[in-house]
Amino acid sequence: MKKLYSMIQEATLASFLMQGIVLAVPLHIQSLPNTHIFDIEIAQTSQERAQGLMYRQTIADNQGILFLFPHLKKQCFWMKNTLMPLDILMIDDNGEIVEILYDMKPQSKQCRCSNKPVSRAIELKAGICHDRGIRPGDKITLNP
Repeated sequence: MKKLYSMIQEATLASFLMQGIVLAVPLHIQSLPNTHIFDIEIAQTSQERAQGLMYRQTIADNQGILFLFPHLKKQCFWMKNTLMPLDILMIDDNGEIVEILYDMKPQSKQCRCSNKPVSRAIELKAGICHDRGIRPGDKITLNP
């Protein structure tokens, strides 16, 4: 039943994204014993993924952006035109955080890549993972 509910959630989210309706959705990070809730924008197209959080002066502690990649593979990020430091969570197909790139430096053109293939990534304000105890092995769920 839980898997069916998850499939319905993903299908609903996909439908909203195709219609251009979703601006931000709640994303839960289960970091036992706590669950952290973020308002997450979705970057699904190559253009949205390329833009990410570029040119923004700041984001709130409970905000971020979720990158949905079309294929499971190692993903690389740089911080060109990104004005604030970020933590980047690398996530596998099962919604598990497999790696975190901590404190990515603003305006850096240095690429940092995941060590493992991932299908999703989340950019959050730098320091949030440390402050909230978010770490590899934690799970994410979307709740549109």
